[in-house]
Parts: sequence; structure tokens; C-alpha cells
Amino acid sequence: MKSYVELKAEMEAIQQQMLEGLGY
Repeated sequence: MKSYVELKAEMEAIQQQMLEGLGY
């Protein structure tokens, strides 16, 4: 089971990748 902090960091990393993928 991952800790909340780990999950939060992963979500933020995924959001960054999505934004970069969209060209922002």
C-alpha cells in the first residue's frame, strides 16, 4: 500500500506529463 504522499506525488507527475503532452 502506497502512502498518501507517494500517491499525491505520482498524480502530480502524471498531470505534468499530460500538460507537456498537450504542448503547454
